Amino acid sequence: MEEEQQEKLERLVDSIQVHNPEFEPKLDHEPAVEEEDAWFFAPGTLFSSSMTLANSAIGAGILSFPYAFKAAGVGAGIAVTLVLCLLMGAALNIIARCCASRPELKSYGDVVRHFFQEQYGKRAILVFDILMIFYVFGACVGYLMILYDMGHPVL
Repeated sequence: MEEEQQEKLERLVDSIQVHNPEFEPKLDHEPAVEEEDAWFFAPGTLFSSSMTLANSAIGAGILSFPYAFKAAGVGAGIAVTLVLCLLMGAALNIIARCCASRPELKSYGDVVRHFFQEQYGKRAILVFDILMIFYVFGACVGYLMILYDMGHPVL
């Protein structure tokens, strides 16, 4: 089996070299990251987790900033952005405190369920679940609208 894969790899390299004579394959398995920099890119570190969170948070949201500032104006745009930053910071602080006080809770859903039920009772869990259903439904509707808008001109 390994010989078969090696032959396929050699044929692939030969076909690439036909179009790009300077191509020189690296068949040894050297690490892509130097050893002294491995901590920086290691999965699960505080830095890599922070960068993943920033990437997912900034990704799509940053695309709507120009339109929001145009619609609201610069002053109102900055004010709304600052207020939202304060609210997000407060929410993250609350989540961090909850996680620190109950480390056995392993997911965001577990944390929310536990502390909502502790603070407001079992009815709060039902309200939370209903809100999550509406949120997911709204996200699905949004994606379907995007698919329709993208697919309509093609069809």
